[in-house]
Order: sequence, then C-alpha cells, then structure tokens
Amino acid sequence: MLLTGCRAGEWAKALWRWADLKQGPLVIRAEAYKTDHVHVVPLVPQAIELLKQIPKGRDNSYILSNTDGAKPIVGIGKI
Repeated sequence: MLLTGCRAGEWAKALWRWADLKQGPLVIRAEAYKTDHVHVVPLVPQAIELLKQIPKGRDNSYILSNTDGAKPIVGIGKI
C-alpha cells in the first residue's frame, strides 16, 4: 500500500488481470473504484518485485487471497 498509495480495500479487491507486471500499471476498472472512473496506479519497480513474489492461486483471480485466489482477502484493514 505504501508503494502505490492504494487503500487496503482496493488491494483486497485487486485482480491479477488488472496488474501489468511488465509495463507497470495497475488498472482498476471503473465499476470497482469508488468514483466510478478508471483508476490507473503506476507500479514502481519495488512494487512489481513484491507482486511477483506473491503465489498465484489456482483460480488466478484475486492478488491478495487466503482462498487460492477464489475470494478476496478478509480483514486486510485490521492487519
């Protein structure tokens, strides 16, 4: 969160298909963002390296998940 400026809830709902680990942006679709506008988050090299270390679940959907990517992580704000 510190490297991107995104809120905990935005990361909790983030999908792998939103992240381009080669070009660097995380593109949050309008329907998933609070203002109903597309939100493009530049990913600095350190953030990309951290994301590459996260194992992709079987489902390959949610980046932060405790259910192999099937559901978003719960309670991230409390961490």
